[in-house]
Amino acid sequence: MSFVFVSAFPLFLYFAINFLNLADFVKVLGVGGVISGGLVGILILLMNIKAKKKGNRKPEFSIPLNWFVLGLLSLIFILGIIAELFFN
Repeated sequence: MSFVFVSAFPLFLYFAINFLNLADFVKVLGVGGVISGGLVGILILLMNIKAKKKGNRKPEFSIPLNWFVLGLLSLIFILGIIAELFFN
């Protein structure tokens, strides 16, 4: 059952969007890419923070976390996702 849902639902959703002329194939790919890319970027930042806190290995060198830069990068990723969804 889950195989049918996973494989058939996105195809049905694409055909419904295409039939109603809400978006074309390139727009759907763009939205999917921006959302997945933004989420991956944020997750990488969060993994870096968690690895610094929970890591049990003493590194050869260490670069301190700059919370301003991490917050700014997260904000850029979030604003990119919002801009692609609502303004494009």
